[in-house]
Amino acid sequence: MLIFMMAFYSVIYANEKGIFDKELSNTINEYYQSEKNGDWERTYSIRTPLYRKSIPLKLYKNKMIQDSTGWTLIDFKIIEKAIEGNYAAFKIEFIEEVPDGYFPNKFKKAIRLTDISTWERINGIWFCRDACDRTHLSMNGDLVMENDQAPINLLTK
Repeated sequence: MLIFMMAFYSVIYANEKGIFDKELSNTINEYYQSEKNGDWERTYSIRTPLYRKSIPLKLYKNKMIQDSTGWTLIDFKIIEKAIEGNYAAFKIEFIEEVPDGYFPNKFKKAIRLTDISTWERINGIWFCRDACDRTHLSMNGDLVMENDQAPINLLTK
């Protein structure tokens, strides 16, 4: 009987974990697809409630439009992940087209950048804490934290 109960709860846990990972994966993909499309209102809505309380939407949008001018997010790929309780970190490889004049030679038009994006689950919903600034998106960092809140250090660069 005990073995049956352990197997039963293992299946439930695996199913919950699968749903949990799928929801988080969908939210991450939605965030970066919205960034790719320049939908700054949508990316803002996926940021943590504390971030949105601290940084007005108008400031966020204006800065993201300014910072992204000339840059194009071509693709992104999660290459490593760590999930612990209500926190998650993802090492992501980004391929971005750079603005004209970014490099002295005019041949290189795209770069690969790897950065760590951090996420927090609040009341069952995943929110982005750090979306990776990638050298040009200054509003993407983990800009606001409560006094007792620690950075999410589940992965290293």
